[in-house]
Amino acid sequence: MLLILALFLLFGAGVLVAETLTRSSRQRKASLARARAYADVSESADGPAGEGLWQSAQNLLAPVALKLTPSASLDSISDKLVAAGLVRRMSPMSFLATKTLLGAAGILLGGAIAVQNKSSVMGLVAVVIFALVLFLIPDVYLTMRKRVRRERISSSLPNALDLLAVSVTAGLSFDAAVAKMADSMDGPIVEEFKITLGEMRVGVARRQALKNLAQRVDIREVTLFAQAVIQSDELGSPLSKALQVQAEDVRKRRQAVAEEKAAKLPVKMIPPTAVFIFPVLFIIVLGPAMLSLGEYF
Repeated sequence: MLLILALFLLFGAGVLVAETLTRSSRQRKASLARARAYADVSESADGPAGEGLWQSAQNLLAPVALKLTPSASLDSISDKLVAAGLVRRMSPMSFLATKTLLGAAGILLGGAIAVQNKSSVMGLVAVVIFALVLFLIPDVYLTMRKRVRRERISSSLPNALDLLAVSVTAGLSFDAAVAKMADSMDGPIVEEFKITLGEMRVGVARRQALKNLAQRVDIREVTLFAQAVIQSDELGSPLSKALQVQAEDVRKRRQAVAEEKAAKLPVKMIPPTAVFIFPVLFIIVLGPAMLSLGEYF
């Protein structure tokens, strides 16, 4: 069993190494595929030549994860990867295949523990626990990364809007202002604006590109920003003023959220205080008195 586990882990390591070595070529192929799509040139029916080992493994392992999680779909997983900023590093099929590999590794690990303990009940429990935990680890990681990325976008959005407002006020167009902001800042908010700028450069209407931005990020402040820019284009109002108002509004919202969290801290401190601090204080204060009373009885 340990030999099988070692061979399985060795295979997984080889697959990950192969994926890392072929990442640049796969990215070039994806870029060419997108270019062909924009040029309305259909790809040959045979598909890309030299399909790698990892791609073949994905086609076998990904359907297993889909069957184990009926509520999941390639579209929903793709949206989660986009929200977590991993869409360029991992495809939905790769994500599902990784989940299947980790689940299989959990089964083997639980089986190895069962063989050592020589208990069928313990072995079954270990197999179920290890397989379930390892199978769900990618989902947990994706959720945590999505939450962290959303927080980084929210924190850097006011500065990005200020820079856009200054650039537009100086006479730059919205597209040029976005390009200037992308060159002057970094982080996930810049990545999203670069995608939006690329869409506008290839012919997507600004209105649709901003709607795509709001849909990808799925943050209230970004949605309000996109709506403000679209409304400014439709009504012909000054864009710089709208951007300044949005930046100020985002800062006020963040300040309100921070004040709300600060107001909740005293309530959240009650349980740990009651559990960890009060018993120690009672022992320190009442301990000597109890010892003194014990001498009289």
